[in-house]
Amino acid sequence: GRLPRILLGSLAANLRMGLTVLLATLIITAPGSFLMLAGWQYGWDISFHKVYEQAFIGRITFLVAAFAFIPALMYLPMAIPHLAATGRLRDFFQIRLVRRVARQGRLGVTLYAGAVALLSAPVYLAWLRIYGITNEPAFAWLETATPEQVVTFREGYIRNMTYLLFPAYLAVHLLAAAVYRRVLPAWVARDSQAEEELPPPLATALQRLGLISSVTSRRRMFLVRAVIGTARRGSSLVLWWTQVAFWLLFLAQILVANFFHAHPFLIWFNPWLLGLPCVRWFPSW
Repeated sequence: GRLPRILLGSLAANLRMGLTVLLATLIITAPGSFLMLAGWQYGWDISFHKVYEQAFIGRITFLVAAFAFIPALMYLPMAIPHLAATGRLRDFFQIRLVRRVARQGRLGVTLYAGAVALLSAPVYLAWLRIYGITNEPAFAWLETATPEQVVTFREGYIRNMTYLLFPAYLAVHLLAAAVYRRVLPAWVARDSQAEEELPPPLATALQRLGLISSVTSRRRMFLVRAVIGTARRGSSLVLWWTQVAFWLLFLAQILVANFFHAHPFLIWFNPWLLGLPCVRWFPSW
């Protein structure tokens, strides 16, 4: 009777956690995704039907959605590791705690945003390349290829992109986990009130690992504290704007790629749910 659970227990646990992360991410990103889709589709229809007097509606909708996305994108890198550490869906929405961890690890979160924007670029470049690939001498044969040959080429093209994208997925998620793992115990050790905000499963785990300690830092002179505080605020501001710029670059890639090669509405959800764009861009050639 225990054999099925022994064989399939870890599979069920991983599926349950995966669906939990998917649901939590969707709750954060779905409103913006629908707004971006609505703004894009409205602008596309306006361009097709030449009703330019109402073009501003689609543009404003898309811009509002894009800038509303920035806080969500800045929240997710630390919220997902926090959910993974506690295993409880409600802990994903501990906004105050997650924001504090993100502020403490501002450099790491900024590197995460830069990595996502950088690793997404080859995917969107390959997406744009599809638009005119038959103009390349090496692929001119696609003009007269049979349907079977086109399908074989398409599947190979997608498969080759996964050789880049799968390690990229692992890299960005490991980076987020490493930042969370480094920042959380350090923050708890410095802030005497932080332990009270931790979810019970996480607090218990940190205590068992000996990562919660009553370390008291030596109080510095007032002038030293003022200089360090000013430097931290300045660096945090620079990193915050750098992070915003990286996420805007990420959004711009999606916009430009869709402008040259439009795709079904599900493409607007892939980047937010997965952390990087999905390579299966087209249902048919």
